Amino acid sequence: MDFVAAVKTCILEKYINFQDRAPRSEYWWFALFNIGGAVLLGLIGITILQTLWSLALFLPGIAVSIRRLHDLDKSGWWLLLPLGTLILGGVIGALLMPIIGGIIYLAGVAILIYWFVQKGTDGANQFGPDPLA
Repeated sequence: MDFVAAVKTCILEKYINFQDRAPRSEYWWFALFNIGGAVLLGLIGITILQTLWSLALFLPGIAVSIRRLHDLDKSGWWLLLPLGTLILGGVIGALLMPIIGGIIYLAGVAILIYWFVQKGTDGANQFGPDPLA
């Protein structure tokens, strides 16, 4: 899947589709589009457009992330892993040392990034057919 096809799929065809599977290319091209647009609008200095951009792409970003986890045969609930590690890290950071809390949070983010760069399961899985087949 190329850049244009990925953006078209995420915005027009699967805007809030939390069901199917998304290959790596769809996820990463859409992430590039999302982050690149936000950075460009931030550099231009048009705050209201940057805010509208982020709001418009919030749900498609969550949807493609969940579909990416589905491609790995993992539940979409794993997307909440950084939130759990943020809470755990905040508690540990408040009780012990803040740096340890930050490391725990970053570990949760790193796990998700590691999963997102992995090849999806070959063939059909519990979330549907292979998107590359």
